[in-house]
Amino acid sequence: MRYKVFLGTANTAFTVSHGLKRIPAGFIVTSRTGTGVVYNSGTAWTTTAIYLKCTTANNNINVLVF
Repeated sequence: MRYKVFLGTANTAFTVSHGLKRIPAGFIVTSRTGTGVVYNSGTAWTTTAIYLKCTTANNNINVLVF
């Protein structure tokens, strides 16, 4: 499932809500407007959300959650 997210602050956890109804195996960034690296925040993923961070601020990203 694909999701579009705006990231305002660098290295701050953000939530990507998903509808998989299971804990995802991973994610792929399919596009972004900035140069930052998106990475796992360290917070445990759930059946409804994953938690990521980005090294730069003010990015729009598209994430494929699987």
